[in-house]
Amino acid sequence: MVDAGDRGEGVTDLTTAADTPDVIDSTSITDIAPDGSAPTGACSGPYGEPTVAFQLPGAELLEISGLVASLQTPGVFWAHNASGANPELLAFSEGGLLSRLSLDGVEAIDWEDMARASCPNSDQDCLWVADMGNNLKNREVLSLLVIKEPIPGSEEELTAEPETVYTFSYPDDTIDAEALLVTPSGDRFYVLEKTDSDTARVFSSPTPLTSESTMTLVELTTMQSPGEPIPYGKMITGADLHPSASRIAVRCYMGIWEFRFPEGQGFEHLGELTPTYVALGPLEEPQGEAVAYGAAGLDLYTASEDPNFIGSQPVHRYACLP
Repeated sequence: MVDAGDRGEGVTDLTTAADTPDVIDSTSITDIAPDGSAPTGACSGPYGEPTVAFQLPGAELLEISGLVASLQTPGVFWAHNASGANPELLAFSEGGLLSRLSLDGVEAIDWEDMARASCPNSDQDCLWVADMGNNLKNREVLSLLVIKEPIPGSEEELTAEPETVYTFSYPDDTIDAEALLVTPSGDRFYVLEKTDSDTARVFSSPTPLTSESTMTLVELTTMQSPGEPIPYGKMITGADLHPSASRIAVRCYMGIWEFRFPEGQGFEHLGELTPTYVALGPLEEPQGEAVAYGAAGLDLYTASEDPNFIGSQPVHRYACLP
């Protein structure tokens, strides 16, 4: 989430690809192989310019802050709104809104990002939602909600209670963060600091995870902030871990970058890596926050938190080029 004071004049001063033709037509946005499987391949080449994969009808998702692709239901995405919204997740596809999942017994203080990973102690798919927005840096204890993924579209209105709620704090001070990464096995999570500086801290959960008490995260390393050297241009506003765990996509207000791990390396080496440029903008996402890999990990998708897209919120696709 960005406060009114966070938005800089230069943030929307980006290159647009509005007139660029689709690289791959939208029938393939599911990122699924012809046999219906969802391989976890990684894009070896560059990504194409952003194109509109589809537009969301209605006014349910006006300020998308978290976005993930479903593995169990190809072609479906889950998203949530930013602070001030109801505690709910919404499933949608090219055809529009499929289901609204309302969560019982929890608040949505400032939901900022989500991830898809296994449920704790299970190989079932769960949706992990980080209630960790902290623009004023006055929240000392944050929470991570873990919800078993239902079958979207089975009912329009769904309800559930979280499988688990983890609470956590930072080791030395209160910080602002909006980027959550969860290992595919669901045994560890990472948080990337949101700061308008050349570097950002990377925090790791302890292992094993526990819901019995508030966990203190470990400051793992410091990473290079992607983005551009303009006001608010380096703030990390979202991230997604590739299904193979071999790379991460990082979102700033300015655009999208990837950090690709050399073989055998992981988050502890993040500070040694130089980000790979994906795309600036686009202009249609002046307050860009959400980023997600497609189900097969080949393409990237983004959406904006800008509330001015009433009835026409676009979801952009960055196709993997051969």
